[in-house]
Amino acid sequence: MIFSPDEKTLLTSTQNGTIQGWNIETGSQHFKITGHVGEILHLSISENGKILTTANSLASRWLTDDTYLQHWDISTNGMLSTDFLEFEGVETITPDCRNVIIKDKNGKFEMLDIETKNTLFTITEMEKDALSGKFIFSLDGKTAAASGKNYVVHLWQIANTSQMSKPWKTLKGHTKWIKAMAFSPDGKMLASGENKIIHLWNLETGEILFSFTPQLNTVEDIAFSPDGKTLAGGSREAIYLWDTATGKEIGVCIPERITTSMTLVFSPDSKILVSACGARVLKFADREVMLPSGGWITATASTDDGGIFQLWDSRTGELLSTHTGHTNHVIAFAFSKDSKTFTTGSRDGTVLLWDWEKIASVR
Repeated sequence: MIFSPDEKTLLTSTQNGTIQGWNIETGSQHFKITGHVGEILHLSISENGKILTTANSLASRWLTDDTYLQHWDISTNGMLSTDFLEFEGVETITPDCRNVIIKDKNGKFEMLDIETKNTLFTITEMEKDALSGKFIFSLDGKTAAASGKNYVVHLWQIANTSQMSKPWKTLKGHTKWIKAMAFSPDGKMLASGENKIIHLWNLETGEILFSFTPQLNTVEDIAFSPDGKTLAGGSREAIYLWDTATGKEIGVCIPERITTSMTLVFSPDSKILVSACGARVLKFADREVMLPSGGWITATASTDDGGIFQLWDSRTGELLSTHTGHTNHVIAFAFSKDSKTFTTGSRDGTVLLWDWEKIASVR
């Protein structure tokens, strides 16, 4: 889900490849784009709000060598052009949908300009299969990171193309597979998490600032607050909050429902953490049970997917409110630029718009 630059339209995509534009004020659909094959994997809109770029693959849930990038005129819903990325080893499309990173059989990586097909940089000084994870990018697009074998994180400075053949830095300190990574908003720190530990790195020095050991089976999601002062790490059991300046644990958030996945986002003012649980609502014949973490259930009549999200005080970890409305897992969040509208998308096929001021004030 993304908002148009003027924030009058919300764009959503579905698993069957349909894109819909919704009027924020009225809730009505005012355009619909079809013509994709498979699930939409990326959405990007131009700064003037006139051109929409979409990425989808015949393989549905992941990028392959049959990935399409299509450019649409939003005013007419007409297709402007199509780029067929028939590159073997498509790994990552940058957030602006302008560049693609591909990998060949020998382990060489290239970043290509999708429109011109020109090579922007080549990563050559890596062993075959040295990288085990997808690339992520800092918010300013200047730094890229990818996890590698031997439990390391490799970093590249994209602007310095002359140095792209080998990593700018390699961060060593993990002992297991890295499950999640996130850049701080200013691009100066990186958080990386494995099963039971999260490292916070100073990217200038390559040193570990703090190591956090939450009592989790595995770290599923990591998020920085927009002001960079708070780090959240979540899993099925709990969400932990830490002060990035001191390394001090701020609080522990225990989701209300038994969870199967975790998605985290901070409010634009950094004061509230929002969590969505891919959760399971346990139903008995005479009631519905939402079980807090740590409880036990001996028998159920049936199970059904639930769709809730919860708001937490990012300074204390206190639960502020729980919100329902979806009937299946909440899988996507979006804030409007003015921070007045909060949007949730669910596997039940619905998108809900929330008045952020109202739900953030619920206690």
